[in-house]
Amino acid sequence: MRELAVSRLEMGPRGCKAAILQLNRVGRNISSMEEALVVHSLCHDDGLSQVEIAGLLGRHKSWVSRRVALIARLSGRGAGTDSAGTLAGEPWGGAGAVAALQPAAGA
Repeated sequence: MRELAVSRLEMGPRGCKAAILQLNRVGRNISSMEEALVVHSLCHDDGLSQVEIAGLLGRHKSWVSRRVALIARLSGRGAGTDSAGTLAGEPWGGAGAVAALQPAAGA
């Protein structure tokens, strides 16, 4: 029988996005594209600077810059996303939604 470890984390949307990357970093279960979509969301949806994102994620600002550049190159126009989290206007739909983030109770 396989076991599944579960942790309940009470945090806001920014913390949830950071947790997506941090918790998947160990087993490398997240692609560069998925990382880029989370970083893009932190930058454009949450209004964080690249330096703030680097601090939140415990990464160097050049790592954040490369993820932002990945989205910009793929979208060809600065990485607009639609409400589902996919790259707007891309015929292949981008990488899809990384995760549906729900605010923590009482947040």
